[in-house]
Amino acid sequence: MPPQALLLLAVIALFWGLNWPVLKVAVNEAPVFWFRMVCAWGSAAGLFIMARLGGQSLGVARGERARLAWVAMFTIVGWNAFSGFGVLLLPAGRAAMLGYTMPLWLALLSFWLLKEKANRINLAGLALGLTGIALLIGEDAAAFTRAPLGALCMLAAAATWAYGVVLIKQRPFALAPTVQMAWMMAAGGVPLALLAWLHGGLATPQLSRAAWGAVAYNICVAGVLCYWAFYKMVNLLPTAVTGIASLAVPVIGVLSSLAFLGEIPSRRDWLALTMIVAALALVLLLQAPERPGVAVKNSGDVSKTSH
Repeated sequence: MPPQALLLLAVIALFWGLNWPVLKVAVNEAPVFWFRMVCAWGSAAGLFIMARLGGQSLGVARGERARLAWVAMFTIVGWNAFSGFGVLLLPAGRAAMLGYTMPLWLALLSFWLLKEKANRINLAGLALGLTGIALLIGEDAAAFTRAPLGALCMLAAAATWAYGVVLIKQRPFALAPTVQMAWMMAAGGVPLALLAWLHGGLATPQLSRAAWGAVAYNICVAGVLCYWAFYKMVNLLPTAVTGIASLAVPVIGVLSSLAFLGEIPSRRDWLALTMIVAALALVLLLQAPERPGVAVKNSGDVSKTSH
């Protein structure tokens, strides 16, 4: 693996993982949809600037505009809306664990919609991951004491993102990846703005310095920097290899929530986290080449690990 790819992978895992307690700080003060709208449009602006500085065309073919907006409803609107509510209702560490079950849902949808073949290792990984999810939400669903709605929101966020990725894999866009994500964020910000107007209004709220810092972090670091690093890594490595970066994100999310927010994971949480990471390893590593020397074609699709 090229040293540059290792550095990019470390950037993605660290800064997306740290974003979960940062996100908690923001949504404790700012209306969820206002916050998501600002972050979507702010990140889109930053990605457009990076694409232009890189000499990439920002144009979108007429025949791809409607489909780009439709996919953005899942990859941007669904993910941002559901995860925003989820992190508001749940401890940030648990929300991170549930949110980064995205590759599991992607595998399930790939079996169904893309007709990819399943084998024993794939099925074992899915069973292990789903058991971990059951451990995370079982206590909440049984006792209704820790907001089971939050767990359902995070699962919905993961599932909608996965469905958006499947739509892209079915029919890839003829766009540079950075431009594609920039337009998706710009398009997704429109329904998020409508939701913000319906739930709290579009007026800028009174926020503390810490909350404004969280907004800036989500735009500049978790948005622009991490998306740029991810797509840069896609250009250096097979797309399947970049998915391995997601394994470290929920772990860092839990540890950073413990360090900055004082959220102490229970034994049940640690067991669930271990099972989910093991399941993700099985599912993602299965996609690597089975024989050395077999070339793997790089892809520009959005098989991301984020936010």
